Amino acid sequence: MKKIFLILSTVLMTGLSAQADVPWKEVAFATVSAEQPTYRNIGVTNNRQDFSEVRVLVQSTGVRIQRAEVVTDERMSLPVWHLEGDYSLNAEVTDTFEKSKIIAVRMYVTTLQPGEPVQIRIFMR
Repeated sequence: MKKIFLILSTVLMTGLSAQADVPWKEVAFATVSAEQPTYRNIGVTNNRQDFSEVRVLVQSTGVRIQRAEVVTDERMSLPVWHLEGDYSLNAEVTDTFEKSKIIAVRMYVTTLQPGEPVQIRIFMR
């Protein structure tokens, strides 16, 4: 029994470390200026490969992200709840989802500083 547990844990750890070695690819960039929640469907430029992680980098002094999800090439929506929240300058947040070909990232975006445009960079691996 111990031997089976050791083999399974080794396989699991190898898979996790392999994912950590995969570099992030920037797949989308969006600029939004909205003082009310604005729905954004941000298209992914590199959708020929499978992804299982998303990272959002906020490049403004304040943004609120609500109801975030990724959209697969089969038009299925996969929630990425960890992306939701209030973020300040250079804040980064990541989430995982089922490995799929992704065509878009959807979210509601609001600026926390009135009149200031929000720049969001989206990376995947």
